[in-house]
Amino acid sequence: MSRIKTAFAAADRALLIPYVTAGWPRLADTPKLLRALERGGADLIEIGIPFSDPSADGPVIQRANEQALAHGAGLRTALEAVARYRDGGGTLPTVLMGYANPFLRMGPTPLAAACGRAGVDGVLAVDWPPLRRDPLAAALRGRGVDRIVLVAPTSPAARVAELGRRGSGYAYYVSMQGVTGSRKLDARAAGRAARRVRELTGLPAAVGFGVRTPADCAQLGKSFDAVIVGTRLIEVIGQGRGGGAAAAERLVASCRRALG
Repeated sequence: MSRIKTAFAAADRALLIPYVTAGWPRLADTPKLLRALERGGADLIEIGIPFSDPSADGPVIQRANEQALAHGAGLRTALEAVARYRDGGGTLPTVLMGYANPFLRMGPTPLAAACGRAGVDGVLAVDWPPLRRDPLAAALRGRGVDRIVLVAPTSPAARVAELGRRGSGYAYYVSMQGVTGSRKLDARAAGRAARRVRELTGLPAAVGFGVRTPADCAQLGKSFDAVIVGTRLIEVIGQGRGGGAAAAERLVASCRRALG
């Protein structure tokens, strides 16, 4: 059983999944941030791969992407950061989340091998093409790495079920149409959708986009198997001192307390 599956199976509450952008604020900060998130009580960590055209992300994460790219960050440096986190004793499941281009450039088989070596537990390719045969899922499965899937509010039932057949670990449900960091969040509608996603995919349902506060976590954690905090965490890191690790740890700790 993978680390991701073990985390969900062992939990008696919704898991907390913080998101950070690899290589931001600086290249050397990522392993420190991962350790801070673990100290704060995170259950799993999503690590964003910097990309030049992050169309699904709002201005906060877009700026983090731009600055990380300017520092030379990318898929390879993200893998190196996870390896350093593991070398330092880090135990949380980690997921690389990004747009398809960096993953396609490396190739499914080399990517899966690199994830296995670094200690990465899952990959979420936001805009991976809907091919009849999914070489990414097959390559990751061969290395024991979960293929996390993204489910949109507008996804028809047949598409959601197909994602469930290809995916493993969990399904990331986008709680609204729009970009990351949007403020409006219809928790009741999102809860109904999460139940639908869980039934159609057979996977735990994690919710993201617009989850900003401990109160959001507590409310959504009643319906979902996990809550994902991204944009607000990036804001807090950017406002913090010394790479933002202490500020990130405080926010994660408060969200974790809200989940019980």
